[in-house]
Amino acid sequence: MSEGASLPNALEGIKYFIVPNFERLLDIQTWKAAAEQMFYSLAVAFGSLTMLGSYNSFNNNCYQDGIIVSVLDTLTSVTAGLAMFSVLGYLAGQQDVGVENVVASGPGLAFVTFPEALSQMPIPHLWAILFFIMLFTLGVGTQIGLMESVITFVCDRFPQLRKRRPLTVTVIVGLCFLTGLPFITQGGSDLFDIFNEYAGGIALLFVGTFEVVCIMWIYGLKRFINNLTQMLGEKGKMSLYWKTAWICTSPFTLIFILFVALINYKPMSNELSGLPAYADGIGWVLLGLCIIQLPIWAVVVVVRSKGDTLREKILESLWPESSMETEKSTELPVWENKTSTDPTRKDSEAPPYDYDNKAYVKDGEDS
Repeated sequence: MSEGASLPNALEGIKYFIVPNFERLLDIQTWKAAAEQMFYSLAVAFGSLTMLGSYNSFNNNCYQDGIIVSVLDTLTSVTAGLAMFSVLGYLAGQQDVGVENVVASGPGLAFVTFPEALSQMPIPHLWAILFFIMLFTLGVGTQIGLMESVITFVCDRFPQLRKRRPLTVTVIVGLCFLTGLPFITQGGSDLFDIFNEYAGGIALLFVGTFEVVCIMWIYGLKRFINNLTQMLGEKGKMSLYWKTAWICTSPFTLIFILFVALINYKPMSNELSGLPAYADGIGWVLLGLCIIQLPIWAVVVVVRSKGDTLREKILESLWPESSMETEKSTELPVWENKTSTDPTRKDSEAPPYDYDNKAYVKDGEDS
């Protein structure tokens, strides 16, 4: 960053990075891209955070960890932005054009524009080597988190594979390697753009939106705060800021961005991109495969839930697992009343459950 800031015309690139363009701020695609970038940067909706958190102790200070990771991520992004745009400002000065004319999005920025700028700097080979070592380490670090999410899920779902973890990892990595081969073919760049736009863009917004809605609106903010309090003590009660952000600001912002982005949807296939019409069809299939998982597994949970009617099954499925309850209660809508004060009562002797009043019917009352 210091070397880039010392280059001629670097200030113009830094100004382009820092000074906001209010016209672009009115474009929903800007906010959509920003939300997707935050999802990528913090690994939200990828499962990586859930996987990594599963290795922590129950009383680990997850609040402090979240603050530290968020702050460091922001500082890293700002530092990287200053370093990159100072070099892009230098490149724009060398070509005698505006900074906006040398800024490219996607892989072109990292593999075309930036290397071209490095080639015009003093000791270009050194900076090029350092730059691509940085890209390599970033890529490896990202893949470790994503791959570990898949590996952990497979090993948790099939515990017998834990004893053969090296073989399991080899098979999963091999499958991913074979899946990635089409991306290095002649049309791999176009295929990457399709995956990036549909599977890695709109799909992430869908999953992230449903996650926050399900946790805060269906599971409930009160239960969530109770869980945090059980883990962190008084620190887990959270301030009004966090409660407002979780219950209102975050879900409504994501819903708005997702809704408006879909309304203003523009196909990738056009004369400028050169992609055929069926490219968007492939993208929508990828998007559908991601989104359809939500209703499919919701139906599976409802079908497996206890209850005699569909309504009872739905109500049962909306209640948290007994292991997540922070207070003893005999009013859980399940037959296995593990917190019952009567240790001699068997599951078969559990009283009828009144789903309308969310309580068990007392002896002598009509159900």
